Amino acid sequence: MRQVGIAAVFLALMVLAASVAAAPLPEGPRLSFVVWKTGKPMELKVATVDAEGGTRTTLVGNGRIWPTPFSGGSWSPDGSSFAFAGAPRQGEGAHGQIYLVSADGGAPVPVPGSREGHEPVFSPDGRTIAFSRTKLEFKLNLEHPELSRDYFSTTAWIVDLVSGEAKKLTPWRNGLRVTPTSFSPDGSKLLVEREQGKGEEVAVFDLLRGGSTLFARDAHDPAYSPDGTRIALISDRDHVTIDGADGPITFGELYVVGADGDGWRRLTRNRTSEEEAPSWDPSGQRLAFARTTGPGTIGFGLTNVVMEINLDGSCPTRVVGKFRSEPASKLGLFAPTWRPGPGREAGPIAC
Repeated sequence: MRQVGIAAVFLALMVLAASVAAAPLPEGPRLSFVVWKTGKPMELKVATVDAEGGTRTTLVGNGRIWPTPFSGGSWSPDGSSFAFAGAPRQGEGAHGQIYLVSADGGAPVPVPGSREGHEPVFSPDGRTIAFSRTKLEFKLNLEHPELSRDYFSTTAWIVDLVSGEAKKLTPWRNGLRVTPTSFSPDGSKLLVEREQGKGEEVAVFDLLRGGSTLFARDAHDPAYSPDGTRIALISDRDHVTIDGADGPITFGELYVVGADGDGWRRLTRNRTSEEEAPSWDPSGQRLAFARTTGPGTIGFGLTNVVMEINLDGSCPTRVVGKFRSEPASKLGLFAPTWRPGPGREAGPIAC
């Protein structure tokens, strides 16, 4: 009875959201991303564009819930709804959680069991969402500063959208950060980004047996291709660096590698920018990703341009945003994500 009750409430909320829906998203290829505009007034929203950066629409914005700027979103397998991490605007509560919004617009609906969650990832069957939770504590001892202690840990979770029951996949441990990023197409594996004080690495979590195996060191933001045969990720394996004020700055570049770990291909080659958050077009023939172009923001995830590129590294194309040479900017663009589903394939870029 409890599961039926939660499901009924959840479905009722979705119906209510649909009843106040804005205009539906245009058909064809769509790319969503988070927009963070600083200044007064500050603006946070999820926007979408077509494959060429045109017909821009707002999916989430100007409402009671604001999306989290650095946390990516995830489309349901059929592209009918979008999951994102968000929180009520100032004065309406402090805690964040995962929300769903219909592709047809309307008010965001909270996902039961996802309180304080971020980085949502839809499963291939659309029944569950993987996400992260973070604990951050600091105990200051003014009399004996050397006895001050801090605690920081991020764990991976999975929540059932019908029952609202959440299950912790990885342990809480000080200094350990685990963030889910992509399910395999059959739903048996989950790519995670992991950090244990020795740099970022990519691991594969086995959802059937439990436990994880290392896939790549010095890498992050992994994403399975639509057919599951390849993985796109950001890596500094080639150690591209420039001199920074406090020492060398390492640039993350975009790579594609076989899901078995063989056949690495480097797609980008930059010495003035850094790549983040690759996302596969539903055709599997092009990738979107975010790029940081401000010299003072590299390494902090403050991306400001959405790019696309073919799998052979050809035709790198700016879709949204402006290249900048100054570290300060009033506009951040984060975590581009392709909307899946038949008829939404963009195919290769012609250049």
